[in-house]
Amino acid sequence: MNSRTYSSTPLEDAAFLQQAVAQAHCLLWQATVLELPTDPSIVPTPPLFDADTGTCLHWDLRLIAPHAVLSWLPFSFTEDQSLESAFLDACSQDERYQRDTNTVQALREGLPRFQQEYRIQLYDGNTRWLNEDITVEELVPGCWNLVGVCTDITERKAIEGQLAHQAKHDPLTGLANRRQLMERLEQLQQKQHKNACLFFIDLDNFKLINDNFGHLMGDQVLSATAARLRTVMGSQGLIARLGGDEFTILISHLDCPDAIHRLAEQLTRILNTPLSLRGRPILLAASIGVALGEHSPPIDLLRNANTAMHHAKGIGKAGYLFFDPIMDQDARERFELEAALRRALRAEEIQPYYQPILSLETGEVVAVEALARWQTKEGNYLPPNRFIPIAEETGLIIPLGAALLRAACTDAVHWRGALANRSLHVNVNVSERQFREADFIPMVKATLQETGLPPTALTLELTESILLSDIESGIARLHELEALGVRLTLDDFGTGYCSLAYLSRLPVKALKIDRSFVSALSHADPKPVTQNEAIIRTIIALADTLGLSVTAEGIEDVSQQERLHTLGADYGQGYLFARPMPAHELTRYLKSELESHQQAA
Repeated sequence: MNSRTYSSTPLEDAAFLQQAVAQAHCLLWQATVLELPTDPSIVPTPPLFDADTGTCLHWDLRLIAPHAVLSWLPFSFTEDQSLESAFLDACSQDERYQRDTNTVQALREGLPRFQQEYRIQLYDGNTRWLNEDITVEELVPGCWNLVGVCTDITERKAIEGQLAHQAKHDPLTGLANRRQLMERLEQLQQKQHKNACLFFIDLDNFKLINDNFGHLMGDQVLSATAARLRTVMGSQGLIARLGGDEFTILISHLDCPDAIHRLAEQLTRILNTPLSLRGRPILLAASIGVALGEHSPPIDLLRNANTAMHHAKGIGKAGYLFFDPIMDQDARERFELEAALRRALRAEEIQPYYQPILSLETGEVVAVEALARWQTKEGNYLPPNRFIPIAEETGLIIPLGAALLRAACTDAVHWRGALANRSLHVNVNVSERQFREADFIPMVKATLQETGLPPTALTLELTESILLSDIESGIARLHELEALGVRLTLDDFGTGYCSLAYLSRLPVKALKIDRSFVSALSHADPKPVTQNEAIIRTIIALADTLGLSVTAEGIEDVSQQERLHTLGADYGQGYLFARPMPAHELTRYLKSELESHQQAA
């Protein structure tokens, strides 16, 4: 194979280098650095001056293809100034000091290579970010040859700046986020600051806005709330959105107690003013908790303000409360219980217990109701009224409800097969929060398919509160469940808010009379007995008119059973028949009941 050797002239090499530097947006330089004794006539400046050795580093810097560099990095220079000097002066004093410090450190440590980043000021006032990769060669002791390659990283820095901003700001409102708030609190903590004040703001019933008007409207409400907070605060304090409908305002210095009260009043007033969005009035209210630095270190302000906010909600919402250390004990107990509840869900400590539902006519077991029971790993039982409200508030009721439904369906399949009782139903309670979840109905359908339980064997018990926020939407979702083949029962009937006008539109098959009416039948005073008997009679008559069956809860003695049967109730459950029991005990109970009825037959 023939080969030919091509050679280039120095002029051609220079032209090629100029073109390459311009196109690649890079800057090349070479420098010789000498360590020489300090000149007494010159005032030494760190970091190039070494006081221990009495020496100073002297640079001889040369830019390579400088005019090509100016085509993409047009920094300022004067006629009597070299490009090398102008390049060094294009850095701020602080950044030039840092560059010199990095270089001296690299030389002292004998590093063969190091990198640094800095900004260059352009003649038009803009800046460019450069990444500088420097190779070091020590020629002789006290003499080094340095070669630097600078590349333009301005675009990368801009992206990093955007990401840094996003990391500390809420994308919807542009306010600070939780991360930035916590960083500020930690800074105040390090300074042992005691004059800080934090407002914790939570919009009341914001979920209803999302449910009734959609999430787009909800986002607009949040943005409008952020704008209102900016209007009140101006440049004072750090306003943050923690997520959902929770906002905070951190003020580093607010010494006057009267000013704090006035600000709390102003925030309450403006946040409780109706909004007008898309020509539609939106009623708003907010609960506010306030924590002061004099009662707690800065790092605890968020927790204490949150505690005060929850107390404000508890006494009626739409107002504010200042944190009191007495609140802390309640909050700590609640926090510990919530943490324990999360662990219990992971460890499957919460299991369904089943209470039989019997026919008041025949005494046969027709269904069982699944009830959540929590036995801790220490063997202690926590009553449902301790943990169910927290599960509701925190959203843990969603995974808890799904797990109980799956377990109940699985157990029901076993009983219907092993006991040859194909008519046995299992009842499972559904909270309002579960019912409103978008994936609740698909979850029910999937659970039935995976466990093999016929939909007609599952009864979902719902309270009247599911219709509070949006009646039409609630009725539509009930019809979706009915379409699956699932039976629906209205639980605790007579204690809620359901209008009789809507009852006929609900696809429910049964009503359950609340235990409070049943227990009153055994009252020593005849007046409440008469009153509650009248209520029960009315409920049963209404159910008969609508073609619904009636189950009475909380039957504890024979007199109650007999009276309810006389009044026309179809089914009953309560301690008179059986207490809630785990699945294996219920299996024995059902076998015993089945054998008793077979012998009686």
